[in-house]
Amino acid sequence: MRTIYMVGIWLTLWLSGCSPWSVSSSQFPGTQIPPGVLLATQSAVDLLQCPDTSLTIIQETQYVAALAMTEAALDSTIRSFVHYWASHTRSKSVGVEAIVAEFPDTETMFEQVLDTFFAAAQWPYANWHTTLNDLNHRGFLYDLVIHIPNIDQADTSLFPVFGTEVPMPDPTESLAADVIWGWGLDSDGSRLPLFIGESVAENMVAPFWIMSLQIRDWDWNPQPSEVPMYWAGKNPATSTLPPRVIQTLNLNALQEESGQAEIYGQVYAQLPDQLVYRVLQDPEQFLLNCSATQMGQTHTLNKMITPHLPPKSSICLNVYERDWYATPKAIGNCHGFTMMANMRFADDWVAFEPSSQEVEEALGEPWLFLQPVNFEGGKGNMMIN
Repeated sequence: MRTIYMVGIWLTLWLSGCSPWSVSSSQFPGTQIPPGVLLATQSAVDLLQCPDTSLTIIQETQYVAALAMTEAALDSTIRSFVHYWASHTRSKSVGVEAIVAEFPDTETMFEQVLDTFFAAAQWPYANWHTTLNDLNHRGFLYDLVIHIPNIDQADTSLFPVFGTEVPMPDPTESLAADVIWGWGLDSDGSRLPLFIGESVAENMVAPFWIMSLQIRDWDWNPQPSEVPMYWAGKNPATSTLPPRVIQTLNLNALQEESGQAEIYGQVYAQLPDQLVYRVLQDPEQFLLNCSATQMGQTHTLNKMITPHLPPKSSICLNVYERDWYATPKAIGNCHGFTMMANMRFADDWVAFEPSSQEVEEALGEPWLFLQPVNFEGGKGNMMIN
């Protein structure tokens, strides 16, 4: 058993905003707050609950885990374990269950935070373990992980900044889309609530521990029926694929419930040598920022998504809501190559298919159409020329 610095009375006081640390300020490893970061004026606790019961459970679980891991991180051995495994995984993450397995005392820590935070509330699970076993949302099961997006450049000798995936409205609009709520600790152990946007996170020197979700079957290689996307098959040997441009985009559904959603497109192609390539320098192409109030509006983009491609090329395309703070999840299977994108949930894609009539009129080859084609989906439509 490893020693965890935890005393029940501190926890109760700390959750209420007091600073009951039993170590002196000279001993406490305070967080190095990034320059220019904004102190949060609104608590994420107010935003944890929402009409969707499963999302409420997930957000409350992530918040409890972030509180408990703030305590656990006082143990340098635990910090080293988290940093090592996050730096050795494709997702830059380590499972909370793996931490509990290696450091059994942390489970008691999670339980005490859970009991304290929900002392007057109805929690639907018997304990922390059963809570983690049933993190489901819209048909997908998830594992709770600590995701460290800046692990490759972070100074792991510094005490972490902690974050949740609870999106926060940015009153200044200076942090653009996808602002989340988190905190650092000052030299006496008091929490400093923070607004954290992508630009702040990119310049963060301290490790950024985000309580995130990873799809339970991490090696899942989806079939087209599981993650719909547009796939243009092989073309006649005499045909060259012309450049294509998304002219307009119209969305009628978003997963993002507050703030702005970042809508991206991702395109890969299988070329005649049978290998899968990104067709532009950056396969992730920003399309637009969109809010719930803009549902049903048509946005003019004129965004090129493919250059000229040789005969027998095959196109794979999907559109999705990008969340910079989230772990990567599958958005398509392109000839055995799994297309991945940072999304909060596994179904945050916005799949489109060309209408069958227009495909037939396009010489039987969708990517060789001579006139703009309307691509449709359950979440909207886009016009490609």
